[in-house]
Amino acid sequence: MRKQLKSLMWFRRRIILSNKSLLIQVLLPFGYTYLNKKLYEVQGTLNTETKFRLLVTCLSMALFLGSGNMISTIVSEEREKNTLRTLLMSGIKAKNYIISTLVFPFAISLASGLLIPDMLEIDFGKQSDTFYRAFLLTVVTVMLIFLFIGLACKSRVSAQVTGLLVMLVSLFIPMLSGMSDTFDTVIKYSHMGLYTNALSDLDHFKWQDQKNSLIALIIWILVFALLDFMQAKKIRKIS
Repeated sequence: MRKQLKSLMWFRRRIILSNKSLLIQVLLPFGYTYLNKKLYEVQGTLNTETKFRLLVTCLSMALFLGSGNMISTIVSEEREKNTLRTLLMSGIKAKNYIISTLVFPFAISLASGLLIPDMLEIDFGKQSDTFYRAFLLTVVTVMLIFLFIGLACKSRVSAQVTGLLVMLVSLFIPMLSGMSDTFDTVIKYSHMGLYTNALSDLDHFKWQDQKNSLIALIIWILVFALLDFMQAKKIRKIS
C-alpha cells in the first residue's frame, strides 16, 4: 500500500510540474498579493484594515486557484482520458488515489496560509492557532468539494465551468457577512462560514461561539469525503 501511494505521489508531482497552467495558478495569488501591497504603499493607504481585506482576497484566491481548481482539473482530465479508469482497474485503491490527489494541493494551501500573511506583515498574535485551525479545516472542505467535481464531471471543460461557479459563490460569501441576519445564518452553515467568521473579527473569535459553524463544516467534510469514495468506486464499477 505504501509503495502504491509513493508511486501515485511521484505521478502527481510530475503532472503538476509539467503543467504550466497549474503552476501559474499556484503563483498568481502571491503575485497579486505583492503587487497590491506595493500599490497601496505608493498610495499611502496601506493600513491594518486594508491588509486584512487583501488577506481575505489573496488567501481565497490561493485556496481556490492553487488548491481546489488544481484538483478538479487534474482529476477531470484523468477521467476524460481514461487514465483514472486505468488506475482504478489496475488495483489502485480509491483511498490511495484520493490521498495522493490531495497531498500537494494541501501543502500549497498551507504554504499560502503561511507566506501571504507574512508578505502582508500581518501578525495574528495569540489568535494564530485559531486562524490556522479555521483555515486548514476550510482547506480540507474545499479540496473534497473540488475532488468530487473532478470525479463527477466527464470532461475537463465541464469541471472547469462547475468549479468556476463554486469558486465565485464561495468568494462572494465573505462579502455578505454582516449585511443581514439572513445572510449571516446562511454563512454560518456554509463551507466558508468558519473561515469568514475568523477573518472578519479574529480578535474576538472564540470557539465556543462557533459551535454551529464548526459542526456544519465537519458535516461538509464527512459528506463530501463519503461522496468522493462512492464516486471513485462507481467509476471502477462502470469500468
